[in-house]
Amino acid sequence: MSNSERTKLFLSFLVLGFLSLILFYINPHVMKPQRSKILVFFSVYLHLSITILCLSILFFVTSIFDRKECQKKCNIPQRNSVQYDRKPVIHYKQHIKRELPKYIANDTCYSDCTFYLNEDKKYTFDCVRFYNCSFETDVTFGMLTNCDFHNCVFWGKLIIDLEDMQLDEIPSWVFKLKALTHLVFSRNKLIELPIEITELKALIHLDLSKNKVIELPTEIAQLNSLTCLVINDNRIKELPEEISQLKALTRLFMYHNYMKQQDRKQIKKWLPNCQICHW
Repeated sequence: MSNSERTKLFLSFLVLGFLSLILFYINPHVMKPQRSKILVFFSVYLHLSITILCLSILFFVTSIFDRKECQKKCNIPQRNSVQYDRKPVIHYKQHIKRELPKYIANDTCYSDCTFYLNEDKKYTFDCVRFYNCSFETDVTFGMLTNCDFHNCVFWGKLIIDLEDMQLDEIPSWVFKLKALTHLVFSRNKLIELPIEITELKALIHLDLSKNKVIELPTEIAQLNSLTCLVINDNRIKELPEEISQLKALTRLFMYHNYMKQQDRKQIKKWLPNCQICHW
């Protein structure tokens, strides 16, 4: 139960309590002349106290159920629970459910939330879990630490920007983002593109410029959605023939590499409908 639902429920009980008080106060059996004012005041006070007590119990019970539900979805162990795996258990400071957060806070579990994030900002955060969340705008993430996305929907572009971070490999969590559309990994120390890149079926833009890449794997042909490939300023001598299977590729930037002129001409034959920049 979200905070807004609790507020509505609280106001409803409060209105019902006041209405019952008014009906009780104007009841002719209560206001008989022989009844003293002290007795009437005591009856009203008792009725109001019972109403507040019921509301307190209601809030206490709903908060317990909400926390248990969030713990279950986020895989957070309850007290006295036994952990049989060796994975570190993350305890989140807060749990936000069914809301429209304006920002993303560290050490937080978001469940059934809808995000309208700033498209011009790159977000980096630590120890955050998203469960069944919806991102309505284009999203750009930087380095994410101890973060998980479970059953989330990205209606716009999902961009991972890890430019100029002196990394020698692409972090493993990147390949878990199946909805990833743009990966920027320029100005790093990457030598080999891992085969796991083929898991990103929705990838349309891949920037590996200014690294130390020697060759591209033949499995890159499985990126059927790829439209732009940037591999300039690397150490590539030749591209695999399988690159001809990238039918959606429209732009290829590969200047400042170790390719020969005849290899460049061959690539042009493989990709006749692709704009190739190799100067």
